[in-house]
Amino acid sequence: MRFTRLSFRGAAIVVAAVGLTSAAALAASPAGAHSRADSDARLAAAMQSLDRSVAFAGTAWGVDAASNQVVVSVDRTITGSHLTAVRAAVQRLGSTARLQAVAGTFHLDISGGDAIYGTQFRCSLGFNVISGSTHYFLTAGHCGKAEPRW
Repeated sequence: MRFTRLSFRGAAIVVAAVGLTSAAALAASPAGAHSRADSDARLAAAMQSLDRSVAFAGTAWGVDAASNQVVVSVDRTITGSHLTAVRAAVQRLGSTARLQAVAGTFHLDISGGDAIYGTQFRCSLGFNVISGSTHYFLTAGHCGKAEPRW
């Protein structure tokens, strides 16, 4: 599994997507079949390291499939010792990760698992998404079929 951890004001959301090979599967794979598995294991280890070292509000990270890197984002609240810690964590990861600053402050309107309500039905939020300056959320497909407006 490929995991993305987002931290907003102390709340953490973990999003999983199919594709990351476990260390056990990597060890069991035949010689010569390691390139993709090695890359996935390297990215997973990087994100676990970030979870242990800089998992505080104002940080977010996930895998950029195009560059095959973990992108670590910090909002404007990350300053001083927190910024120093994030920079050091990213530097330790070398070319596996890169740091980017984002405008504004991460905030969490609602998070994964929270109830969402329509005119007749209740469902649960999957996770938040932003496109440009517009905020969206993703949820299960059956929720959209049951309720045209959330």
